[in-house]
Amino acid sequence: MKDSNRRFRAIFFYTLVAVAVTSILVFLIWSLRPMILPATIGILLAYLFRPLKTAFKYHWLPEPIRAAFIFSLLTGSLLLGISFVQDNIPNQKENLELQVRLKYKFNEKFEKIMGIDPLTGKGHSIYNLIAHDVDPIRSGINKYLQLSPEQSETFMKFKNGVEGYEPVSEVYYQYYLANTKKIPNKNDKKENLAANTDAPAAAKSNEPSLLIYLLGTLSVWLLMPIIFIFFLLDDGAIAQYFIKLVPNRYFELALTLQEKVDGAIGKYLRGISMECALVAISMVIGLWLVGISFKVSLIIGVLTGVATVIPFLGTVVGLAASIIYVLIAEDLSPLIPFVNIDNAAIAVILVNIFVHLLDNMVFQPVVLGSAVNLHPLVIILGLLAGSMLFGAAGVVLAIPAIVVLKVVSENTISGLKDYRII
Repeated sequence: MKDSNRRFRAIFFYTLVAVAVTSILVFLIWSLRPMILPATIGILLAYLFRPLKTAFKYHWLPEPIRAAFIFSLLTGSLLLGISFVQDNIPNQKENLELQVRLKYKFNEKFEKIMGIDPLTGKGHSIYNLIAHDVDPIRSGINKYLQLSPEQSETFMKFKNGVEGYEPVSEVYYQYYLANTKKIPNKNDKKENLAANTDAPAAAKSNEPSLLIYLLGTLSVWLLMPIIFIFFLLDDGAIAQYFIKLVPNRYFELALTLQEKVDGAIGKYLRGISMECALVAISMVIGLWLVGISFKVSLIIGVLTGVATVIPFLGTVVGLAASIIYVLIAEDLSPLIPFVNIDNAAIAVILVNIFVHLLDNMVFQPVVLGSAVNLHPLVIILGLLAGSMLFGAAGVVLAIPAIVVLKVVSENTISGLKDYRII
């Protein structure tokens, strides 16, 4: 009787402690969710670069120096990437030219595909059949791409000449004139002007100080390099501390589970990094072959590769970026004979389809293997749940979290059976 009462009290106590600890953890995670993304990225980077740390493991090289070397290598690579991005970010004049060219080319391609006569406004039979559905979409895109009054004024200043900038070329000026003729309603211009004049005052009254926002964001992201160095220097002491808290009956199971989780995280991170690199290289080669310049192909390829971290997003980013560029391209230099400026859009669509199939059929099975053998529905639901709970951080970390849960659940059940606990 005493043993049964003692067992009941023990079960009640441990259950109460587990519920209290879980509640506290949930509260802390929810309250400190802005810190989740930088902290987790620091931990994941430590896992990713752990083999590099082992490669430089010499008896004469102290541990802190190895970690400092790896951190310096990572920082240097990041700075080179930032420098590359800054060199290729359009300035104000180039942004305006890009917007003008995009609108002109969009309407030019649209009228050509639909066979629209500039005089009558009528196209071929298919366009006449679907015009009432397609025209509102076209009008919305044109309204979005139309320069505001302030942008038009700035564009004309660049056309007349601004110190430090080349004047706007005659070609873009003609595009600008053609675009202004396509404005369907002059009242839209007045409404946009009124909205633009009223917006700054409202923004100033409601938005917090930009300096305070930047300082707060910087203070949070300073956590990432600290955690990265801390976990890179760690040789298993953190895991050993938590394993010591496990009862002896579950010690071997906990140790095995910790090793398998470590292996799965490292395999996933190195696999997804290799997959992203292969997708980026494939996109660069494919777009370069269809005539897009190497510099632009490299930018689109890098964007596609980085977006591949989030499932399905890489395909969307690559397809959208390449089609938009082909739409506004003045000329192409294809290395494939049958590709020209008229069918370049079809060519880049085929390139994106080929890269997507290559990723699904070769890169993921070979590089990732069984590390992310997840059902597509699980991935979609995980991404939605992550975005709803933690925003952008949840989207980035959803798949790694699912991988860890998958490994933990599978190995826990099999381990409990192997050790005859259940």
